[in-house]
Amino acid sequence: MPQPTGDHEEVVGFLAFEITRECIRLNLPYFIPIAKSFIPI
Repeated sequence: MPQPTGDHEEVVGFLAFEITRECIRLNLPYFIPIAKSFIPI
């Protein structure tokens, strides 16, 4: 299966980065796995 590309991948990357940054800032023990994090319905 080819790697996903396109604008939606930039959005997913941005959201994962922002959520992870907030978890670090708030010292929360969570992480966001990138693969299959956001699947269109």
